[in-house]
Amino acid sequence: MSLFKPAESLNLSDWSRPGPRLPIWWQRFWSKVDRRSVHECWNWIGGPKRPKDYGRLHLSLRGLPKHKSAHRLLVEHQLGAPIPDGLVVRHRCDNPKCVNPLHLLLGTVKCNGADKSLRLRVAGERGSRAILTNEAVRIIRASDLSRRALAKRYGVALTTIDAVIQGRTWRHI
Repeated sequence: MSLFKPAESLNLSDWSRPGPRLPIWWQRFWSKVDRRSVHECWNWIGGPKRPKDYGRLHLSLRGLPKHKSAHRLLVEHQLGAPIPDGLVVRHRCDNPKCVNPLHLLLGTVKCNGADKSLRLRVAGERGSRAILTNEAVRIIRASDLSRRALAKRYGVALTTIDAVIQGRTWRHI
């Protein structure tokens, strides 16, 4: 379900224009966005710095510090209310740092999962870029070989072996 009007009818220059009617956090929000043309991704340039992470903004809500995902904050501001239970904000562009309102839409976790599969972003050996198999992961985790030897045997980087052993990747195994 799309949240926003078609690009042609949306005056996006109003979204970031500073002024007395906009709250301070809203002005801070837009200072951390690399705005481009209406159809391009508008990347969050604030923290965190890892490329696959969602942008986050630190707020103080009712005196309590809180980190909010930039794309969720934008949608909640547009809706004028919290995102309803059971819904997530999906990216049409598959770019977690994007906060272009035209690239965001609400949907269910199931729809988001279907998007992942359709776009070949699934975890594990079904993923389009997977080098390891489920069986290889089990062997790596049980192995007494050095991490360097495992990396060489499976043709992957040492950091990949570390991530597998530490459970940062292949969590489903």
